[in-house]
Amino acid sequence: MGTKVAAPATSAEQELKEFDRMVWTKTREMVRQMEREMAKLGVPLFCEGVDYGDPVRLAEWRRRVVELLEDLFEDEVQ
Repeated sequence: MGTKVAAPATSAEQELKEFDRMVWTKTREMVRQMEREMAKLGVPLFCEGVDYGDPVRLAEWRRRVVELLEDLFEDEVQ
C-alpha cells in the first residue's frame, strides 16, 4: 500500500523520555525552592512582589548574584 507506519517507541526510548521529564521537573522544583529561600533571606533581586522589569535581564542579574554568593561561600570555607 506504500504507507509507512511509525515503529512504536522502544521501552528504552520511553524510559529515557520519562527520566528526562523527571530530571526537568526536579530541577524546576529545586530552582523554585532556592528562589523562595533567597526571598526569605532578603537577597536582592529575589524579593517577592517586586517588579524588576525585563525577565531576561532579571534572570541574568539573579545568576550573577548566585555566583557572587557562591564565591563568597567558597572563600569562607577555605
